[in-house]
Amino acid sequence: MGMKTMMVLAAILCGNQDEAVKTFHEALKGASEEERIEAAREALGTVHEKVIKTVGKLIHTDTEKVRVDVARAIGKVDHPSSVDVLVKALSRHRKTPGVLGAIARGLGDLGWERAAPSLNKLLSDVGNEDIRSGLTDVVVALAQIGSESSVEPLINFLNTLKGKLPKLNPKKRLGSSWQEAELLTKYAMAALASITGGSGKNVPEWRTYWSRNRKELLASATSTWWNRKTMDRTVTSRGEKKPSNSLLVGKRLTAPPPASMTEGR
Repeated sequence: MGMKTMMVLAAILCGNQDEAVKTFHEALKGASEEERIEAAREALGTVHEKVIKTVGKLIHTDTEKVRVDVARAIGKVDHPSSVDVLVKALSRHRKTPGVLGAIARGLGDLGWERAAPSLNKLLSDVGNEDIRSGLTDVVVALAQIGSESSVEPLINFLNTLKGKLPKLNPKKRLGSSWQEAELLTKYAMAALASITGGSGKNVPEWRTYWSRNRKELLASATSTWWNRKTMDRTVTSRGEKKPSNSLLVGKRLTAPPPASMTEGR
């Protein structure tokens, strides 16, 4: 770790939040994009709420490349503050597909269920072209998180896509809108399968499956906990005692999604 980064970290950890942000940005003045990204990554090596929040400011103030890389870097730091920073950034960058996608991927990597409501809400924006191209990453993130709260929104999302596909000009089916809709349909189906362990070829089949199996799936769900001291995770089954000094990461109905769904993202 460079001397400048060490000095910045000391300022972040010892000072108040406003002073920390000012010190961090002053230290990066004149640095190239790559240098700013590297400094952010180095700082995040010290896992602390103040560090995460200070570095997270770059998602709102820097170039798109830096915003994307910083969002992905924060997504590698397993801490509740990482989730809070990225969730807060979602609405602000919903019309910047590259940044939105990076934030969603970060939240998917973290896997905390508290991010699901904000991601679920974005599914209703599928009709907005500025947002639609970033929704694939949102859907994949929901599969990674695996929250049962995402099942109904994903089924409704499929229903919306079903209504839009026939309206697209058949002669333009090779165009971006058609391709995006087909890709989103494919990923939404895969996300539902990942979250529920079920299968369905269309909206009615998914609604039927979820209605019939929801209660049983919830009864057998596992819970993942994050230890405040060690920052390690523990998985418990129904009836097992909550680990001491731990926060709930989330409940999952099935195993995590297959690597084929997330690799290369």
